[in-house]
Amino acid sequence: MSRQEGFTIVELLAALVIGAMLLVAIGWNLAAVIRLLPEPAGQARRQQLALAAPRLEALIEQAQPEGFEGNADHLSLIVPPPLAAGPAGPLRMTLAVVQDGGDRSLVARFAPVDDGVAWRAAAREAPVAQGYRAIRFDYVPAPAGSARRLPLLVTLSLDDGETISRISAAPRIDSDGSCRFDPISMTCRP
Repeated sequence: MSRQEGFTIVELLAALVIGAMLLVAIGWNLAAVIRLLPEPAGQARRQQLALAAPRLEALIEQAQPEGFEGNADHLSLIVPPPLAAGPAGPLRMTLAVVQDGGDRSLVARFAPVDDGVAWRAAAREAPVAQGYRAIRFDYVPAPAGSARRLPLLVTLSLDDGETISRISAAPRIDSDGSCRFDPISMTCRP
């Protein structure tokens, strides 16, 4: 009986399994290397802004009519305290554009409106957005002769050189401050 030259089916299957295992190992190592590479700066900035945007919108929407100040580089308003601040009473939130080398950053500063209130120092200042080419606040004022003391719309524009991101919020409370806006029922509660 003569034997033909070539490979048996078992030998071919073994070679395929070993080759598949090598490809999987190479794929895992390549994925690990890609995960270690730094993200592009623009993508990291946009992710940071995407996390901060809902909080900024909520704070601007809850602005109290008294104490509102704003220009292109600065927004200052009085907001209800976050639960983490404890019984601090109303807070003055200041969003300021800060020159950071050649870039601009947006920093949020919080301080109790009442001077005698003590609260955690860690919650007083926080960076919101960093590494932008330009940051600007724009306001749509209330119509002339209106009793409204807050702007109709506050827009924050952030230019990173590739894209311009915008966050817009409309202050919803326009009363004497005797109520607090409830975002669930969308009403002003005492």
